[in-house]
Amino acid sequence: HHTFKSGIGKADQTCWQRMLDEKRNAGDNLGDARWLLTPTLPNRFLALVPEGHAEGLAKAAEQAIHNELARIGEAVWKWVDAEARKADGCNYTPDWKQRFDDQVKAFPQTSWAIQPWLERDACLAAYAKLPVNSQREDGTPTPYDNLKDMLAFAENWLPVEERDPRYYSDKDTKTRLNNTGLLWSAHYALVDAALAARRNTRDFAAWTDPKASGATKDSLSGKEESIGDEKFWEHVAKLNGGKLFTAASHRYGAMNLIKRLWCRDEVGYLCQKIGLEKGRFGQAISFETVEDISKGNRY
Repeated sequence: HHTFKSGIGKADQTCWQRMLDEKRNAGDNLGDARWLLTPTLPNRFLALVPEGHAEGLAKAAEQAIHNELARIGEAVWKWVDAEARKADGCNYTPDWKQRFDDQVKAFPQTSWAIQPWLERDACLAAYAKLPVNSQREDGTPTPYDNLKDMLAFAENWLPVEERDPRYYSDKDTKTRLNNTGLLWSAHYALVDAALAARRNTRDFAAWTDPKASGATKDSLSGKEESIGDEKFWEHVAKLNGGKLFTAASHRYGAMNLIKRLWCRDEVGYLCQKIGLEKGRFGQAISFETVEDISKGNRY
């Protein structure tokens, strides 16, 4: 958790607050909310962490994801609970909440692997052994060949007078690059291979629901049992003029309920969490369905 000094007369800001302020001051009155529409964390990534802390940080990150999703789920469940009590003829039972919680808990599936940051020669030797770098029948260069060519260009082929001494360990002869970032792609490939091995042997728990009898499946995933009964879904399909759940025949499990509701004003979790004014995220999205995009045809 980092805090920045934000100038005379202003309170200190967290890193997150500072990033939002930068987006707000970028000349776009919806810049802070529109920015959230761009994914910033991929499903798979390589992070550099202090040596000896990788396992602890990986476990902490995994737990943080579960904890935050649980908080989001609770916010959405409050909405489900309130609407279920309003729905005429709804057979609302405690089983709904148990199913919802179980699905939220089971959803995040995280795999991680640890790869030490190797010295250059050791890294190149390990990288060369990966299957992706096996010699090809057509003779095309492998990723390892391309990396070696790049190093050779900087250390052997580039005229000495054009070599920037800041990037070489030997400032006079300038024959050895000192930028370890050049080995990023090799380390990514090494940890990717380790991650693939881990995913192939990952823990597996059967998807079970002891109260699944008679329940319909989630209309989008086809995997989880839907939350609620027919009267509940008939009720929510009419909310907001039918714009909240536009497919009246669809039934959703916990995760698709969360995806639909957590960022909307009906639940309000996202805006409250990061300090956005009510309605701003909806303005940034500016459409409810794919059909709305077609009607607007703005882009």
